[in-house]
Amino acid sequence: AVDLLALALFALGSLFFVAGNLTQSQLVERAAIAGGMAVAALFLFVVFGGRYISKIFGWVVRLFHIGAFSFIRAFSQKIDEAGEMLARGRKRHILFPLLAFSMVFWAIDFLSNWLLLRGSGISIGFFTATVAFSLPIVASILPVQPLGGFGLFEGSLALGLFLFGFPKDASLAAGLIVHIEMFLFSFFLACIGYAYLLRKSFFKHTT
Repeated sequence: AVDLLALALFALGSLFFVAGNLTQSQLVERAAIAGGMAVAALFLFVVFGGRYISKIFGWVVRLFHIGAFSFIRAFSQKIDEAGEMLARGRKRHILFPLLAFSMVFWAIDFLSNWLLLRGSGISIGFFTATVAFSLPIVASILPVQPLGGFGLFEGSLALGLFLFGFPKDASLAAGLIVHIEMFLFSFFLACIGYAYLLRKSFFKHTT
């Protein structure tokens, strides 16, 4: 939830800075401001009014008589658990430091993605790249994903670039190049981590 909040704030904030590159720029600017305020208000409500979320959801369930469905009961249980965790986090004063850490993490992530995109031959600003890269990140939340995310990542990133006037072919090619680079980097780091775990397991069984 905190990561989604940080992502939304980055995307809406960047959209405000690059709204002039889109048609109806004033409308986009106002939508970005309104969206940012709505996300911030939602976060404050979840943090400080989390105990009321379960009550509101329970009222909705009773109003529409949908409590008999198993997935509704499971979802209600998850809401109760999330409310309890948020209450504990608020008491321990860790929610806002966690949000700050998440913002720093996403800033580094968007910076690396921007550098990869420029390395693929696309001349693009940081805020424009942030808005474009927000689309494949949001698309990755979908429950059904192709193998390795190939196709969905390139298509959603190309759509973001196309909205800012980049050619379709160049956008698709850049998306494919960046995705392959990200996959190779992740695979390389995963191999290092796996080798470390094997080494640790080996010494554990030999001592």
